[in-house]
Amino acid sequence: MRKVRKFLLLQGPHGSFFKRLAQELQKEGHKTIRVNFNGGDWIDYPKGIAYKHSMKMWPEWLYNFTLHNEITDIVLYGDCRPLHRLAILRLKGSNIKINVFEEGYIRPHWITYELDGVNGYSQIQEQINKIIEDRKNDQPFVDSFTPIKYNMRYMMRYCIRYYLFKWLGVLFFPRYKNHRPVNSLYEAIMWIKRFFILKLKRRFVLKKARYLTQSNTKYYLFLMQLYTDYQIREHSPYTSMKHTLIETIYSFAKFAPTYTKLVIKNHPLDSGQKNYGKLIKNICNDLGISERIIYLDGGNLPELLEGSLAVVTVNSTAGLQA
Repeated sequence: MRKVRKFLLLQGPHGSFFKRLAQELQKEGHKTIRVNFNGGDWIDYPKGIAYKHSMKMWPEWLYNFTLHNEITDIVLYGDCRPLHRLAILRLKGSNIKINVFEEGYIRPHWITYELDGVNGYSQIQEQINKIIEDRKNDQPFVDSFTPIKYNMRYMMRYCIRYYLFKWLGVLFFPRYKNHRPVNSLYEAIMWIKRFFILKLKRRFVLKKARYLTQSNTKYYLFLMQLYTDYQIREHSPYTSMKHTLIETIYSFAKFAPTYTKLVIKNHPLDSGQKNYGKLIKNICNDLGISERIIYLDGGNLPELLEGSLAVVTVNSTAGLQA
Protein backbone atom coordinates (compact mmCIF):
# COMPACT_ATOMS: atom_id res chain seq x y z
CA MET A 1 0.00 0.00 0.00
CA ARG A 2 1.37 3.40 -1.00
CA LYS A 3 2.22 5.75 1.85
CA VAL A 4 0.00 8.81 2.17
CA ARG A 5 2.05 12.00 2.05
CA LYS A 6 1.10 15.32 3.57
CA PHE A 7 2.01 18.41 1.55
CA LEU A 8 2.33 21.92 2.96
CA LEU A 9 2.04 24.51 0.19
CA LEU A 10 3.63 27.92 0.68
CA GLN A 11 3.48 30.75 -1.87
CA GLY A 12 2.84 29.81 -5.48
CA PRO A 13 2.59 31.63 -8.80
CA HIS A 14 -0.33 34.02 -9.25
CA GLY A 15 -3.40 32.11 -10.31
CA SER A 16 -4.85 28.65 -9.87
CA PHE A 17 -1.76 26.46 -10.31
CA PHE A 18 -1.24 25.58 -6.64
CA LYS A 19 -4.97 25.06 -6.12
CA ARG A 20 -5.09 22.65 -9.06
CA LEU A 21 -1.90 20.95 -7.92
CA ALA A 22 -3.45 20.37 -4.48
CA GLN A 23 -6.56 18.91 -6.09
CA GLU A 24 -4.48 16.47 -8.14
CA LEU A 25 -2.52 15.40 -5.06
CA GLN A 26 -5.77 14.84 -3.19
CA LYS A 27 -7.06 12.68 -6.06
CA GLU A 28 -3.99 10.50 -5.55
CA GLY A 29 -4.95 10.05 -1.90
CA HIS A 30 -2.53 12.54 -0.36
CA LYS A 31 -3.35 15.41 2.02
CA THR A 32 -2.63 19.08 1.44
CA ILE A 33 -2.50 22.26 3.55
CA ARG A 34 -1.84 25.75 2.20
CA VAL A 35 -0.39 28.67 4.18
CA ASN A 36 -1.59 32.13 3.12
CA PHE A 37 0.59 35.15 3.91
CA ASN A 38 -1.52 37.92 2.37
CA GLY A 39 -4.85 38.64 0.72
CA GLY A 40 -3.49 37.73 -2.71
CA ASP A 41 -2.58 34.25 -1.47
CA TRP A 42 -6.04 33.96 0.06
CA ILE A 43 -7.95 34.75 -3.15
CA ASP A 44 -5.93 32.11 -4.99
CA TYR A 45 -6.51 29.53 -2.23
CA PRO A 46 -9.35 30.58 0.15
CA LYS A 47 -9.21 27.43 2.28
CA GLY A 48 -5.61 27.95 3.38
CA ILE A 49 -4.32 28.68 6.88
CA ALA A 50 -3.50 32.34 7.54
CA TYR A 51 -0.02 33.17 8.85
CA LYS A 52 -0.21 36.60 10.53
CA HIS A 53 2.95 36.63 12.64
CA SER A 54 6.26 38.38 11.95
CA MET A 55 9.02 37.19 9.64
CA LYS A 56 11.20 36.62 12.71
CA MET A 57 8.75 34.09 14.14
CA TRP A 58 8.23 32.28 10.84
CA PRO A 59 11.02 29.61 10.96
CA GLU A 60 10.06 28.25 14.40
CA TRP A 61 6.34 28.52 13.66
CA LEU A 62 6.88 26.50 10.50
CA TYR A 63 9.05 23.89 12.21
CA ASN A 64 6.51 23.34 14.98
CA PHE A 65 3.65 23.26 12.48
CA THR A 66 5.34 20.57 10.40
CA LEU A 67 5.94 18.42 13.50
CA HIS A 68 2.41 18.82 14.84
CA ASN A 69 0.79 18.09 11.46
CA GLU A 70 3.21 15.35 10.38
CA ILE A 71 4.14 17.15 7.17
CA THR A 72 6.17 15.05 4.71
CA ASP A 73 6.63 17.63 1.95
CA ILE A 74 6.94 21.39 1.52
CA VAL A 75 5.91 22.84 -1.85
CA LEU A 76 6.93 26.36 -2.87
CA TYR A 77 7.44 28.56 -5.92
CA GLY A 78 10.75 30.42 -6.04
CA ASP A 79 13.46 29.50 -3.54
CA CYS A 80 14.86 33.02 -3.09
CA ARG A 81 11.84 34.68 -1.52
CA PRO A 82 12.74 35.49 2.10
CA LEU A 83 9.91 33.36 3.52
CA HIS A 84 10.92 30.42 1.36
CA ARG A 85 14.64 30.83 2.00
CA LEU A 86 14.02 30.76 5.76
CA ALA A 87 11.77 27.72 5.38
CA ILE A 88 14.39 25.78 3.41
CA LEU A 89 17.16 26.64 5.87
CA ARG A 90 15.05 25.73 8.92
CA LEU A 91 13.93 22.38 7.53
CA LYS A 92 17.30 21.44 6.09
CA GLY A 93 18.47 18.15 7.54
CA SER A 94 14.96 17.01 8.43
CA ASN A 95 13.08 14.21 6.70
CA ILE A 96 10.79 16.71 4.98
CA LYS A 97 11.15 16.95 1.21
CA ILE A 98 11.52 20.45 -0.24
CA ASN A 99 9.70 20.59 -3.60
CA VAL A 100 10.59 23.75 -5.53
CA PHE A 101 8.81 25.08 -8.61
CA GLU A 102 10.08 27.83 -10.86
CA GLU A 103 9.35 29.18 -14.31
CA GLY A 104 10.61 26.74 -16.92
CA TYR A 105 14.27 26.48 -17.86
CA ILE A 106 12.93 25.30 -21.22
CA ARG A 107 10.11 27.42 -22.60
CA PRO A 108 7.38 27.45 -23.65
CA HIS A 109 5.20 24.55 -22.45
CA TRP A 110 7.33 23.51 -19.45
CA ILE A 111 7.72 24.45 -15.80
CA THR A 112 10.72 23.71 -13.59
CA TYR A 113 10.48 21.32 -10.65
CA GLU A 114 13.45 20.25 -8.54
CA LEU A 115 14.13 19.02 -5.04
CA ASP A 116 15.80 21.42 -2.57
CA GLY A 117 16.41 24.31 -4.98
CA VAL A 118 16.45 25.75 -8.49
CA ASN A 119 18.68 28.04 -10.54
CA GLY A 120 21.80 28.76 -8.47
CA TYR A 121 20.68 26.26 -5.82
CA SER A 122 19.93 23.54 -8.38
CA GLN A 123 21.59 20.14 -8.09
CA ILE A 124 21.61 19.58 -11.85
CA GLN A 125 25.35 20.23 -12.10
CA GLU A 126 26.04 17.58 -9.47
CA GLN A 127 23.80 15.09 -11.27
CA ILE A 128 24.77 15.90 -14.86
CA ASN A 129 26.73 12.67 -15.43
CA LYS A 130 23.81 10.56 -14.26
CA ILE A 131 21.41 12.55 -16.45
CA ILE A 132 23.65 12.01 -19.50
CA GLU A 133 23.95 8.29 -18.72
CA ASP A 134 20.20 7.91 -18.35
CA ARG A 135 19.69 9.66 -21.69
CA LYS A 136 22.02 7.43 -23.71
CA ASN A 137 19.12 5.35 -24.97
CA ASP A 138 17.67 8.60 -26.39
CA GLN A 139 14.17 7.89 -25.17
CA PRO A 140 11.81 10.87 -24.85
CA PHE A 141 11.06 12.11 -21.34
CA VAL A 142 7.35 12.11 -22.20
CA ASP A 143 5.37 10.51 -25.00
CA SER A 144 3.28 13.63 -25.55
CA PHE A 145 2.32 16.93 -23.97
CA THR A 146 -0.25 19.67 -24.39
CA PRO A 147 1.26 22.87 -25.83
CA ILE A 148 0.52 25.97 -23.77
CA LYS A 149 -0.26 29.18 -25.61
CA TYR A 150 1.21 32.29 -24.00
CA ASN A 151 -1.59 34.67 -23.04
CA MET A 152 -0.60 38.10 -21.69
CA ARG A 153 -4.18 39.08 -20.81
CA TYR A 154 -4.68 35.86 -18.86
CA MET A 155 -1.50 36.51 -16.88
CA MET A 156 -2.35 40.16 -16.26
CA ARG A 157 -5.83 39.25 -15.00
CA TYR A 158 -4.38 36.96 -12.35
CA CYS A 159 -1.70 39.49 -11.38
CA ILE A 160 -4.21 42.34 -11.02
CA ARG A 161 -6.53 40.16 -8.96
CA TYR A 162 -3.68 39.00 -6.72
CA TYR A 163 -2.35 42.50 -5.96
CA LEU A 164 -5.84 43.97 -5.56
CA PHE A 165 -6.66 41.48 -2.81
CA LYS A 166 -3.18 41.84 -1.35
CA TRP A 167 -3.89 45.57 -0.82
CA LEU A 168 -7.41 44.91 0.44
CA GLY A 169 -6.08 42.32 2.89
CA VAL A 170 -3.51 44.55 4.59
CA LEU A 171 -5.65 44.84 7.74
CA PHE A 172 -5.86 41.05 7.99
CA PHE A 173 -2.16 40.47 7.25
CA PRO A 174 -0.49 43.59 8.75
CA ARG A 175 2.97 42.04 9.22
CA TYR A 176 3.43 40.71 5.71
CA LYS A 177 6.37 42.18 3.80
CA ASN A 178 6.57 41.77 0.05
CA HIS A 179 9.72 40.12 -1.33
CA ARG A 180 9.85 42.54 -4.26
CA PRO A 181 12.02 45.68 -3.85
CA VAL A 182 9.32 48.09 -5.07
CA ASN A 183 5.80 49.03 -4.00
CA SER A 184 3.36 46.68 -5.72
CA LEU A 185 0.79 49.45 -6.33
CA TYR A 186 3.40 51.56 -8.12
CA GLU A 187 4.55 48.51 -10.06
CA ALA A 188 0.98 47.73 -11.15
CA ILE A 189 0.43 51.30 -12.37
CA MET A 190 3.69 51.17 -14.33
CA TRP A 191 2.73 47.79 -15.77
CA ILE A 192 -0.65 49.05 -17.05
CA LYS A 193 1.03 52.12 -18.55
CA ARG A 194 3.67 49.98 -20.25
CA PHE A 195 1.05 47.57 -21.63
CA PHE A 196 -0.54 50.34 -23.69
CA ILE A 197 2.80 51.88 -24.69
CA LEU A 198 4.00 48.53 -26.04
CA LYS A 199 0.84 48.10 -28.07
CA LEU A 200 1.47 51.48 -29.71
CA LYS A 201 5.15 50.72 -30.35
CA ARG A 202 4.76 47.09 -31.40
CA ARG A 203 4.65 47.56 -35.18
CA PHE A 204 7.62 49.94 -35.20
CA VAL A 205 9.73 47.68 -32.98
CA LEU A 206 8.97 44.57 -35.04
CA LYS A 207 9.90 46.43 -38.23
CA LYS A 208 13.16 47.59 -36.67
CA ALA A 209 14.00 44.08 -35.45
CA ARG A 210 13.12 42.52 -38.81
CA TYR A 211 15.42 44.95 -40.61
CA LEU A 212 18.26 43.78 -38.36
CA THR A 213 17.75 40.12 -39.18
CA GLN A 214 17.28 40.68 -42.92
CA SER A 215 20.08 43.19 -43.56
CA ASN A 216 23.02 40.96 -42.65
CA THR A 217 23.90 43.27 -39.76
CA LYS A 218 26.59 41.70 -37.59
CA TYR A 219 25.36 42.01 -34.03
CA TYR A 220 25.61 40.58 -30.54
CA LEU A 221 22.34 40.19 -28.65
CA PHE A 222 22.16 41.17 -24.98
CA LEU A 223 19.07 39.82 -23.21
CA MET A 224 18.01 41.83 -20.21
CA GLN A 225 16.33 40.45 -17.11
CA LEU A 226 13.69 42.03 -14.91
CA TYR A 227 14.74 44.87 -12.64
CA THR A 228 13.28 42.90 -9.70
CA ASP A 229 14.86 39.55 -10.63
CA TYR A 230 15.88 37.89 -7.37
CA GLN A 231 18.28 35.54 -9.14
CA ILE A 232 20.46 38.46 -10.25
CA ARG A 233 20.74 39.72 -6.68
CA GLU A 234 21.17 36.28 -5.12
CA HIS A 235 23.38 34.35 -7.53
CA SER A 236 25.32 36.84 -9.66
CA PRO A 237 28.13 39.32 -8.89
CA TYR A 238 25.82 42.14 -9.97
CA THR A 239 23.59 44.20 -7.73
CA SER A 240 21.09 45.02 -10.46
CA MET A 241 20.43 44.89 -14.20
CA LYS A 242 21.71 48.47 -14.42
CA HIS A 243 25.11 47.30 -13.20
CA THR A 244 25.06 44.44 -15.74
CA LEU A 245 24.01 46.73 -18.57
CA ILE A 246 26.77 49.27 -17.91
CA GLU A 247 29.48 46.60 -17.77
CA THR A 248 28.24 44.96 -20.97
CA ILE A 249 28.22 48.19 -22.98
CA TYR A 250 31.69 49.19 -21.77
CA SER A 251 33.03 45.73 -22.59
CA PHE A 252 31.49 45.88 -26.07
CA ALA A 253 32.99 49.32 -26.72
CA LYS A 254 36.44 48.10 -25.66
CA PHE A 255 36.66 44.63 -27.19
CA ALA A 256 34.07 44.07 -29.95
CA PRO A 257 35.09 44.45 -33.61
CA THR A 258 34.20 47.90 -34.94
CA TYR A 259 31.96 46.46 -37.68
CA THR A 260 29.62 44.87 -35.10
CA LYS A 261 26.65 46.23 -33.23
CA LEU A 262 25.16 45.45 -29.82
CA VAL A 263 21.42 44.85 -29.77
CA ILE A 264 19.97 45.24 -26.28
CA LYS A 265 16.57 43.58 -25.90
CA ASN A 266 14.47 44.49 -22.89
CA HIS A 267 12.62 41.79 -20.97
CA PRO A 268 9.04 41.39 -22.26
CA LEU A 269 7.64 41.55 -18.72
CA ASP A 270 9.58 44.62 -17.63
CA SER A 271 7.26 47.13 -15.96
CA GLY A 272 9.14 50.21 -17.12
CA GLN A 273 10.25 51.36 -13.65
CA LYS A 274 13.74 52.03 -14.96
CA ASN A 275 14.28 54.17 -18.04
CA TYR A 276 16.83 51.92 -19.71
CA GLY A 277 16.53 53.76 -23.01
CA LYS A 278 17.75 56.99 -21.44
CA LEU A 279 20.54 55.21 -19.54
CA ILE A 280 21.76 53.47 -22.70
CA LYS A 281 21.69 56.72 -24.67
CA ASN A 282 23.76 58.55 -22.03
CA ILE A 283 26.38 55.79 -21.84
CA CYS A 284 26.66 55.58 -25.62
CA ASN A 285 27.08 59.34 -25.95
CA ASP A 286 29.88 59.26 -23.37
CA LEU A 287 31.65 56.44 -25.23
CA GLY A 288 30.94 57.75 -28.72
CA ILE A 289 29.29 54.53 -29.90
CA SER A 290 25.66 55.61 -30.33
CA GLU A 291 25.55 54.32 -33.92
CA ARG A 292 26.61 50.83 -32.75
CA ILE A 293 24.01 50.29 -30.02
CA ILE A 294 20.39 49.36 -30.75
CA TYR A 295 17.82 49.17 -27.97
CA LEU A 296 14.70 47.07 -28.61
CA ASP A 297 11.69 47.14 -26.32
CA GLY A 298 10.16 44.11 -28.02
CA GLY A 299 10.86 42.08 -31.15
CA ASN A 300 10.67 38.44 -32.16
CA LEU A 301 13.17 36.60 -29.97
CA PRO A 302 13.70 33.47 -32.16
CA GLU A 303 14.43 35.68 -35.20
CA LEU A 304 16.84 37.85 -33.21
CA LEU A 305 18.61 34.78 -31.83
CA GLU A 306 18.92 33.27 -35.29
CA GLY A 307 20.53 36.39 -36.74
CA SER A 308 22.97 37.11 -33.91
CA LEU A 309 26.69 36.38 -33.74
CA ALA A 310 26.38 35.49 -30.05
CA VAL A 311 24.09 36.00 -27.08
CA VAL A 312 25.01 37.73 -23.83
CA THR A 313 22.92 36.90 -20.77
CA VAL A 314 23.17 36.65 -17.00
CA ASN A 315 20.19 34.53 -16.10
CA SER A 316 17.89 34.31 -19.12
CA THR A 317 16.44 30.93 -20.09
CA ALA A 318 16.66 32.21 -23.67
CA GLY A 319 20.32 31.26 -23.40
CA LEU A 320 19.20 27.64 -23.82
CA GLN A 321 17.30 28.56 -26.98
CA ALA A 322 20.42 30.22 -28.34
